[in-house]
Amino acid sequence: MTLKEIQDCFHRFVEFKPWGKLEEDSYLHAEKLKAITKEERKKKIEKDKASVKKDKKASAEKDKQSSTEKEQRNRQRGTRA
Repeated sequence: MTLKEIQDCFHRFVEFKPWGKLEEDSYLHAEKLKAITKEERKKKIEKDKASVKKDKKASAEKDKQSSTEKEQRNRQRGTRA
């Protein structure tokens, strides 16, 4: 359908009568939605930061373990030689 056809159908078949404070209500709902999404974004950012921190900690622990294992292997090689 073209835009003109859609508009024609809308005007012919959809009865829309704005109610009392439509503009004011839609503004208030938009502000509420904005606040909700802002809070959700904030939570996601905090969750992502915690995940990165956890990953860094795990990586550091793994590096430390690898380093310890490498030192042990070097010591073993030194005693064998």
